[in-house]
Amino acid sequence: MSLGKLFSHVKFYFKYALYYSYCGIVASILLPYVLLHPMDVLNQLPFAKLSMPLIPVLGLSYEIRGREQLALDRACIIVANHQSAFDFMGMIRVWPIMRKCALVAKKLLFYGWPTGLSAWLSGTIFIDKKNWQKYGRILEDAIRAYKEQKRTAQVKVWIFPEGTRYHEGGIHEFKRGAFYMAIKLQLPILPVVYSEYYFLSIKEKRFDSGKIIMKALPAIPTEGLELEDVPELMAKTRSLMTETYDSLNEELRASLSQEESHRRGS
Repeated sequence: MSLGKLFSHVKFYFKYALYYSYCGIVASILLPYVLLHPMDVLNQLPFAKLSMPLIPVLGLSYEIRGREQLALDRACIIVANHQSAFDFMGMIRVWPIMRKCALVAKKLLFYGWPTGLSAWLSGTIFIDKKNWQKYGRILEDAIRAYKEQKRTAQVKVWIFPEGTRYHEGGIHEFKRGAFYMAIKLQLPILPVVYSEYYFLSIKEKRFDSGKIIMKALPAIPTEGLELEDVPELMAKTRSLMTETYDSLNEELRASLSQEESHRRGS
């Protein structure tokens, strides 16, 4: 192994370790606070504020588009493409814009204390995605509970409908849960698209610096839709997100190519 590749591997593991360690430390610091305000989605705001400095340390930068969609005080189901554990850093970047937002995460993550415990006390909805009936019931009960409280009535619920992280990029097939719930509760779907993580490769053990564009698209209404419309709603949403994903990546590649040309010319 060359010295350059060795350094790249060390940097890769260091950034992963730093990310998980930092989140654990922040969760521990905030534990007394979230214990005093249990199950409050607004607990995520101090977590986001304290975690924001980690973004440049990891060599990441974000360009947020469609802020007005994220900032609207409305209840909705946010669906986003899932590429890496670092998608959460993008959420941290936009949480102060969204304010009231609950993340839906797999149950296994709850057991990663103190982060899992702090997340649960901050309104994260942990579900077993293998048990569809239980998943749907827990999600529906949680959303209804938030809507009944004045403080969290207009909560946004963030779901990664692909379920599994796809490191190789692309917008993969969606699971139906988010769309089923959106129609059942008559909540709009708000698509959020992350551009590709060209700077990160699990296979090559590479984690360079890089830019991510996050774009919130106009909300897709569900008023008047029936449960049999779920497949059509899924297809429409995935098509819009795929088109946006491809467009953002093309723009990023052109920008990176231009920057490289400038460097070589200087």
